[in-house]
Amino acid sequence: MTGTQRYNKWLLRFNDPESQATSPAMTRLMANASVKQLVESEFNNLYSMENGVRQILDTAGVDTLLVPAYLNFGRRLYKLVKRYTGETARNECAVFIAYYVAKGLSQSVLELVRDYFNITAPTP
Repeated sequence: MTGTQRYNKWLLRFNDPESQATSPAMTRLMANASVKQLVESEFNNLYSMENGVRQILDTAGVDTLLVPAYLNFGRRLYKLVKRYTGETARNECAVFIAYYVAKGLSQSVLELVRDYFNITAPTP
């Protein structure tokens, strides 16, 4: 699903009369064209990131059943790099890697995904 398709699906929730009644502030916010453009742009960025991570997973020969877990890791890093930089981002990423290794994912593949986000290993 492309970023635009995701955006349109997401936007349908705010065109529903029931949703407009429960969240009038969000409905007013989404009426602003610049906000709509920003949200759509973010969905497109997320789509591009997921495609980049999928290419890494394809190259590494990751089993299809594990792809959603690796994509979830990629989404967490996407959110992480938007929020933190430097040593904080490196340390948080190390925690995420340990978490996903404990769930059975390959540390080497997780590190390839980490490299996609230009996060280096934390300094000891």
